Amino acid sequence: MASHHFTCTHQLVFPPLLFSSLQWLQLYLFEIDCLIKLSSSAARIISKSKGFLDPNLSESLKNQDKMSHYFPEEILIEILIKLPVKTLIRFTLVSKSWHTLIRSSNFVSKHLINQNKKIPTFLLLRHFNEDDKKEHYTFHSNDEDSSVSKLAEINFPLKSRVSSTFLRIVGSCNGLICFCDDQFGTFPTKPIILFNPSIQKHLFLPLPTVHPRSRDYVLGFGFDSQKSDFKVLRIVYDKTKSQSQIQSQSPSVDLSAKAEIYSLNKKNWGKIKLTELDSKPICSWRNVYYNGVVHWLAYNKKNSRNFILGFDFRDENFRETLLPEALATAHAASFDVNVHCDDGLAIVEYNGFTRSCNVWVMKEYGVMGSWKKLYNIDLVEGMDEVIGFRNNNGEVFVKMLANDPLPYHLKRGFVVSYDPKSRLIKDLGVLGWLNSLYIHNYIDTLALLA
Repeated sequence: MASHHFTCTHQLVFPPLLFSSLQWLQLYLFEIDCLIKLSSSAARIISKSKGFLDPNLSESLKNQDKMSHYFPEEILIEILIKLPVKTLIRFTLVSKSWHTLIRSSNFVSKHLINQNKKIPTFLLLRHFNEDDKKEHYTFHSNDEDSSVSKLAEINFPLKSRVSSTFLRIVGSCNGLICFCDDQFGTFPTKPIILFNPSIQKHLFLPLPTVHPRSRDYVLGFGFDSQKSDFKVLRIVYDKTKSQSQIQSQSPSVDLSAKAEIYSLNKKNWGKIKLTELDSKPICSWRNVYYNGVVHWLAYNKKNSRNFILGFDFRDENFRETLLPEALATAHAASFDVNVHCDDGLAIVEYNGFTRSCNVWVMKEYGVMGSWKKLYNIDLVEGMDEVIGFRNNNGEVFVKMLANDPLPYHLKRGFVVSYDPKSRLIKDLGVLGWLNSLYIHNYIDTLALLA
């Protein structure tokens, strides 16, 4: 086949239908690159001409929309949803039709579904710097063979309005981070914020409608895959005494709970009908999102057993997950809930006497008999707690204490990737307040763009 040479002119034209699908795609992306360069040139011309554009150039830019007709929209979408967010944001400059397509809720949802098929290749790390009084967010590589190197720092546009430190992270999933500026429960009616680091866009949610008489409330963040909807759950607990408890001067109280949920699609709060909910999370700000459900460690006073309290964002119902006997009756303050390499719900059980922890994983979600103790980790001197797991290579992310002569709540720390077998430690290169350190396996999405 004779070689074809294409020149990017004002009027972009496709060659005859003599190519394979792969060649068409290569040519198509070549044309796209030309269009972006042309658009950039046009922008510079407009800037220099103070808004007056040459009529011929203006007409040629209008003709860019015609390029989309060479592919049916469904094929165009199938090509575009496989591209990264940064590229798609650039492609919104190609033409008005592409701008409308990429920013549509249908395309954003399809792109998110495709991204969820991939293994996360980025880590999102947060730390608060005492020197500049700012929260810092950085992307790090998460490939098995990499050294967890820093890729980029994100411009973080938010700042706490109630403290001089950092926002509380409620949770993170599908490219969004949910914050609450409540100083860990001190201010129960302060704003809740959603933020997409990839597109640098944030949204302040309307204030909740249920107002607690106390500071006893819980927040959870997740995604309803059936409706392609991000949701925020808020449970408010009021401690009340029955008449018999008042007469007997009993110190015990009953829990009365109300719940509401915010839907990003509907853009409002709605009430949830609660069945009996006589248990509450042991630590309200420690949770993990997995398989469409947000999970907390909880304690049932009726049978004196620990369990996992979950809320399913798809059917908006609560569920209980039983723990193995060794964990159900243990001191709950000694373990934490997590996700192990995105393949199962996990419990990290600490032993302060041996300076070690056991990692338990539920291999089949929702099946109590599938809990398995995978391995034991010997924590070296200075290690504080496990906060995450790397993708399938056996390494864990651990907070390490800096050598500071300060009280624990003021101590600084850093995050390391730790191989329990070789005991090799890789420093991720950040130093900040110990309680501000956060790490998450991240996928970039277009959420909040539509």
